[in-house]
Amino acid sequence: MKILKNKYMKLSLELLSLSLVLGACSCNNDIEEFSTDRIIAFNVQLVDDLISNAKIEALECDEGIEQSKGNYTLMCSSKPKILIAKGGYYTTENNEIHTIDLPLVLNTELINNEALIITPATTMVANLSSVEEVYEFALSIGLNLTSIYDIPTQESQNLFRYLNLINTLAAENGVKDIILFRRFLVNKIKAKGAVDTFDEAILNVKSSIEDLKNNKDLLDAFSFGTESFLTEVSNVNTGELEKAMKQYEIADNKVVFTGFIYDKLLPFSSVTATLNGIVIGTTQADKNAKWKMALDTSNVNDDSLIIITAILESENVEFKTMISQKEIGKSKKVNLIDNSSLLLSNITTAEYVMVDNMMKIDENSSSWNAEDVLKIRKDIKETQSDTLMELSAAIKVIVDTNLSVSENTLEYAMKITKMNDQTKESSVIHISFEDYNDSIKEAILEELPKQIVIIKEDEILNNQRLKPIEEEKIVSELIEELDSQPTLTGAISTN
Repeated sequence: MKILKNKYMKLSLELLSLSLVLGACSCNNDIEEFSTDRIIAFNVQLVDDLISNAKIEALECDEGIEQSKGNYTLMCSSKPKILIAKGGYYTTENNEIHTIDLPLVLNTELINNEALIITPATTMVANLSSVEEVYEFALSIGLNLTSIYDIPTQESQNLFRYLNLINTLAAENGVKDIILFRRFLVNKIKAKGAVDTFDEAILNVKSSIEDLKNNKDLLDAFSFGTESFLTEVSNVNTGELEKAMKQYEIADNKVVFTGFIYDKLLPFSSVTATLNGIVIGTTQADKNAKWKMALDTSNVNDDSLIIITAILESENVEFKTMISQKEIGKSKKVNLIDNSSLLLSNITTAEYVMVDNMMKIDENSSSWNAEDVLKIRKDIKETQSDTLMELSAAIKVIVDTNLSVSENTLEYAMKITKMNDQTKESSVIHISFEDYNDSIKEAILEELPKQIVIIKEDEILNNQRLKPIEEEKIVSELIEELDSQPTLTGAISTN
């Protein structure tokens, strides 16, 4: 591995060097002079390897348009402070496809460079408060103030791919506070000090994550997948990184779905995906209740729904969820950060049962239509949220207490769900335990209020009950939070 230079350069010399480089680039014609009264075209490069099919956003800019692989044009009224790229994927020299699972970020205030290059490295330093901090972090991953904002070299390529892999593992394991996650990870890595080689840099990143075990910040940043995240990071053989990353590649005709089974975490459940009643994938959740499936979606059209079922026979549990082509879009991978329905729970099961009851009203409907189902789901969350809560809590009673019924949780939920009015436009669902004897009914009714309180206090379930996670909201919130930070100290000017 090539020994890195500049480890012992004084910060003042590096700032001077970078200023000279940037000054020499001031004649670059790729970006017009800034003006507030006209629209300016900014060229943006999105790089780990060249990243295609991403969505680039910035305040006061139109959505970026991909001109060629890894190259985008952004139309703005002025130079954006924060650029965020969501989604997309890159193809390695071995034709392996890898996805971008957490938004990549560039904070242009850190260095006033005309070249707008977004990478996993620029993402890590996007919310640091001074150039000195950026310099310190750059040295800890084998880079310097110039290379951390530049395109990866052949020597640094594995480092950038590893940083993206860490993002992938965080996304797959339910990270909920992206900025918090990156902030304390950067601080840990920075504290390790400067390194001589990129192999040492990768070990710096890995050991920093392992040091975070039982760290309160890490627990706060994740919904529930902390142990799974730490285990998967630990299992990556950084000495054979290219080989280790093969397990995360995606076939060209597949979409990877990753989720969890959750009421409390329910490990080792059998998980099945069906399309129009035909099984298109099976797997088993691991010890942390995480499941992952690569599905061929070539037969999925705009009217299709993929139904995902989790069964844990030992607990008499059957959970359901559904996802439409509209929710998948052009993604090569769908995680919890994209769609909360991939967390199979009492909430998703209750929603499924309520949709099923509504769809049965239409006697002419032989199958579920995605558009109708999406409308019904929206209506349930907006106008029948109390019923959704009651049914979810009723399921949770059976899963979490010693109470038992002869049916599994799905059959039980179907049995207690009743319709008031048999017209699709005005149907109101209610929950009734009339089909059970008085002893069981009284026991369930006694537990029901307790479980409602538990769901409301459970951030994961309560959010899932109220609304699904929307990727557009995640991106816009990141932009607004980063853009609202105070002006950085020590930023380099090209003037």
